[in-house]
Parts: sequence; structure tokens; C-alpha cells
Amino acid sequence: MIMIGPDGAFDRRRVEREIERLESLARDLRRLLDEGPSTAADYPDAPVIHGWRAHPIQVMCLIGAVSGHPDPLVGKPGRITATSDLWVFDPARGLARTLSRVYRLGAPHRDESAAGTSIH
Repeated sequence: MIMIGPDGAFDRRRVEREIERLESLARDLRRLLDEGPSTAADYPDAPVIHGWRAHPIQVMCLIGAVSGHPDPLVGKPGRITATSDLWVFDPARGLARTLSRVYRLGAPHRDESAAGTSIH
């Protein structure tokens, strides 16, 4: 996740690395559509993973009540939604970019408004 500070500062090199990573994924997905599935022989220098299995991981996301979403089920009154992966978070400017879209940030959850303060 790219965190943007109140002064607008962020790690430019990290953004560049993420762009490179996502562009590489997009190229591979385009190749899959255009040419079909690859084989291991197509990637002779790729690392090998042994004893592998698929495993879910946790990612940072936002949860809350959403309004104005293109999917009417997401914005259903009383429904709490979890977004896709959170990539850019800029609470000072009221914006968040997830994998799938930009969100404007309304009021935070009451517990989040105290984030960063010490609790005794």
C-alpha cells in the first residue's frame, strides 16, 4: 500500500516498483489472451517453488458502508462492504485507490478517528 502523508509526501521509488510489477502482470495476462497458456519451458530462468500449495493471504482493504457504487448490491442500505486490495491511501485528501477503483473517504469509523493517538 502506498501511504500518502498529510503533506503529500510518498515513496516515489516504491510507486515505480509497483508500476513495473503491475505492468509485468498485465503483459502476462495479455499474452495469455493472445497466445493461450504458457508452459514451464517458456520460463527456463524462473525460480522453482517446491512443496507448494495455494494459500490465501490477508491484504489491507477498507471496510464500511458504500454509496454510489456501480453495483447496487454493494450500496445496499445497512450493508458493510470490504473493498479490494488497498493500494493508495490518502486520508488527508479524502481518497483511497483500491485494485478496482477510487473511493472518496467519508467520515472514518469512530474507532479510526483516534488512530495514532496513545491510549492509556
